[in-house]
Amino acid sequence: MSQNDIVKEFNAYKQELQGLASKAGELEMEIEEHKTVKEVLPALEANLEGISKIISVIMEQYKKKETEFIEFQKKNKIRDGQINQS
Repeated sequence: MSQNDIVKEFNAYKQELQGLASKAGELEMEIEEHKTVKEVLPALEANLEGISKIISVIMEQYKKKETEFIEFQKKNKIRDGQINQS
């Protein structure tokens, strides 16, 4: 094996080792990201549940206010949003 062949093979080994180390590093970062998601997921689920409850309360308030508004329109003889200003 010539000196030139040895240098080429040496460099090929180094390049392959760098590629493997880089890929291993990427996968380790992915593991950390998955751990982070796993840790955050319960809090997100709790937030989702809380938001859903708030939406339910707001919708109840909306329905109540809508009923009051309809009664107000009937009481004041307002039709289709038209207010008699005479």
